[in-house]
Amino acid sequence: MAHAHVHAPAHSSAHASAHARRPRTGMPALMGPVLVGLVYGLWALAIQRKGEPATGGEILLAVVAGAVVAVLFHVLRHQARRLPDETRAAAWGVSAGVAVGFLHSLVNTSVLWSSTLGFFVALGVIPLAYYRFAEVEK
Repeated sequence: MAHAHVHAPAHSSAHASAHARRPRTGMPALMGPVLVGLVYGLWALAIQRKGEPATGGEILLAVVAGAVVAVLFHVLRHQARRLPDETRAAAWGVSAGVAVGFLHSLVNTSVLWSSTLGFFVALGVIPLAYYRFAEVEK
């Protein structure tokens, strides 16, 4: 009597989605935040320079801004998973709004305009982040 062997797929969809949501650790976990912080810092430096050679103060501002964004990005990616979806989406939205508003303030526009721009960026990011956390990641 021949027995038919039924093999389950190597990775079921439940296993694959659980594996995809597992947070990374070690060097891969730091690559994203470091890259985002580096780009943000260089962007801030480019705005501050206005085509002239960079000064020590401008370089310091770029390094600090990049480091703050990198740390914030890392915390939001790895620690904010414990928060409810609404709070997590608000944290991403506020962070994006502050980051854009700060970069825009380096152009020497008014504080009111930079704050308004940051506010509207946050208003746009919050529902997108909430949709991702509540629907796509679950």
